Amino acid sequence: MFVPFELVGQTIDHYQISEFIGRGPLGFVYRATDTQNQQTVTLKLFLKSSGEPGEIPQEAEKPYFEEARALRGLIHAQVAAVLDVGETEDFRYICTEFVLGKPLDDLLNEQGALPLETALPLFQQLLSALQAAHEKNIVHRNLKPANIFIQRNGQIKITDFGQSKIPSLAATVALTGTGSPFYMSPEVILGRRGDIRSDIFSVGALLYRVLTGEKPFDGESTATIVQRVVQQDPASPKLINPHIPEDLGTLCTKAMAKDPSQRYQTPREMLEALTAFQPLGSGEGSTTLVDQKIEPLPHRPLSGRGPERPPAQENLPDPQAPSVPSEPVSLE
Repeated sequence: MFVPFELVGQTIDHYQISEFIGRGPLGFVYRATDTQNQQTVTLKLFLKSSGEPGEIPQEAEKPYFEEARALRGLIHAQVAAVLDVGETEDFRYICTEFVLGKPLDDLLNEQGALPLETALPLFQQLLSALQAAHEKNIVHRNLKPANIFIQRNGQIKITDFGQSKIPSLAATVALTGTGSPFYMSPEVILGRRGDIRSDIFSVGALLYRVLTGEKPFDGESTATIVQRVVQQDPASPKLINPHIPEDLGTLCTKAMAKDPSQRYQTPREMLEALTAFQPLGSGEGSTTLVDQKIEPLPHRPLSGRGPERPPAQENLPDPQAPSVPSEPVSLE
């Protein structure tokens, strides 16, 4: 049986493993050092066919790693870079940029709704990164607060791109309790391929959460949440937070339209609509957010965070996951 901790101190290819960070539904995550250049990296290991937890389904292996290789061409300041993709006799691996930052879900759990001057610059960066991905035909498919990290300088980093060619895998992750359906588009939850408009839906759901402090779709079970995402419209953001400009609430709900053709069609289009509410500058983030909320707090590894928490129903763990000292890591 594979024991993740036993790899600490060992070398996989040219990566010396220094810390086991945690596990996700599809693999195991470590902090490592690239012995070729002494760079600290995040190493995601996936077991080859063995029947162990952490193994990618055989039918998904090829597209998953093809997509990971394609991501090496996505270079953007707000995207955690994929540095290397490879394999050994026992593992396949994806090596990514190691970034220190505060996950957006922690910030939301601490503060609730964020003021416009804090929230809107973050979404400018998010939409700019998604536009760059869109221009390379890359879709994230599972944007959520746990995948967005805020660094000391107010810049964000988006993690866990890579499922745009595996719609069934994304849906399985959401529906089996190892993922987070709160922000997924209806078409992704239903196992369809989707496109950049699926990410637009997720941005709308994230914006709703940031502006109101509440998720647009929630429930006591995964089945209830999924049913609401697919069939129900959320309450108007302005009903929850009356300080939100009415047109901004409309922007938010348009992004979450059930029919993709009724949403913004590209991140650039949504960004242009968003700029009407505040001069967003060059996307350097909010000074208030950085100086007062982020700077004094300890920073954690980019990939060292798992599904959102609390409340309890938002943390949807893999029931077969082994017990580890750190929280499970999102790889979906």
